[in-house]
Amino acid sequence: MWKKAYKLLGNDADAAECFQQTFLDAQRKTKTKYTRDYPALLDNLATLKAVEILRKRTQQEKIKNGKTVLDESFDKNQGPPQQVQRIELAAALRDALGKIPEKEAQIFVLSNFNDVSYRQIAKLLNMNKPAVGTLLHRAREKIKKNIQETLDKYK
Repeated sequence: MWKKAYKLLGNDADAAECFQQTFLDAQRKTKTKYTRDYPALLDNLATLKAVEILRKRTQQEKIKNGKTVLDESFDKNQGPPQQVQRIELAAALRDALGKIPEKEAQIFVLSNFNDVSYRQIAKLLNMNKPAVGTLLHRAREKIKKNIQETLDKYK
């Protein structure tokens, strides 16, 4: 859960906030409803909270200067050019997720990073399964466009 939050958010402070808020949300949710799979609940809540934090950060950065901060973590198995490409792509993805509607971002992250099925996403977000597919398609198209625009700025 921490690792996923860190990957999505790119820094310790936001990941720590996400981690803490996830447990608070889980506690509230389990008081009103029985949960069979507590680890899955935590994982999904962490994803939703990370998207929420990412959107807030993106909006705040737009207000400040319109730029996003690049990820500073490196994979030691990659050479410098690959590390730079990965950092730029991760920053572009975070930026793109922050620009699309919240539901679309949540569905994209749940589907692509958590491997949650359409049916499970629909249940988690109180939607029907076809709507999940439609919003996921829209999210992918918008993210693809946003990433291309962000990467074009680096050229």
